Amino acid sequence: MRLLSLSPQTRQYIQEGKLTQGHGKIMVGLDPKLEKKALQTIVGQKLSVREAEKLIKKLKEPETKSKKSKKSPPTSLEKIKEKIDKWGYKTKISNQSLTISFKNENEMETFLTKINQ
Repeated sequence: MRLLSLSPQTRQYIQEGKLTQGHGKIMVGLDPKLEKKALQTIVGQKLSVREAEKLIKKLKEPETKSKKSKKSPPTSLEKIKEKIDKWGYKTKISNQSLTISFKNENEMETFLTKINQ
């Protein structure tokens, strides 16, 4: 029944024996563009079902990575860090805390003067 949700071309390839039902099962639920791309690659390269599974996994990866890789706007803590980095101080963010490292007491006093201006 699930195979009926495949594109007509994919179903035809299964009927003609160019694809196995195993290939079809792993293609169920793919976006139509990805299904077409997977179909062409599987048939063209005569991939086994296992190889096709790996292919489909790779085809799906960029889709999920692109959603995750969209950078969110910098937080106020990150903005402060960038500003302090530009002043030449070593900074680090961890657990929603900003740590600033100073070489000596004079450098710390210079920093305090800058932020109080």
